[in-house]
Amino acid sequence: MTGYGVAGLLGDPYVHEPLGVVRWAVAAVVLHDGVWVPLVLLAGLATGRLLPPWLRGPVRAGLLTAAALTAVALPVLLRSGEDHGNPSLLPLDYLRGWLACLAAVAAATAAVVLLRAVRRRGAARRGAAGAGGRRRTD
Repeated sequence: MTGYGVAGLLGDPYVHEPLGVVRWAVAAVVLHDGVWVPLVLLAGLATGRLLPPWLRGPVRAGLLTAAALTAVALPVLLRSGEDHGNPSLLPLDYLRGWLACLAAVAAATAAVVLLRAVRRRGAARRGAAGAGGRRRTD
């Protein structure tokens, strides 16, 4: 499959600089393996050491979702204002949209954390009530 893709790349009349595409692909691998993976591992290590077990899942999910949104938004965020004479090229306020998405992720993460905290508190109260000799009938 890789050979087929390379042959298609080299034979495509719209690709004027195949070496530029190869440089881009190598840079993507280096960025992924040299920057992205170590950051994810460090974030996992930090959340594993700093957070109690019941918080780790939601916080890690929120961080990974925010990172994925940032990776998708980064190209348009870096090119904001570059329309090259074509106002329809990047017509939206991408920074505001990205920040709104991050706020939604933060709010969802906070909601899950709050729900888990409430459930833990309720379970602790029920456990304390059971230890005192009282039985629940419901």
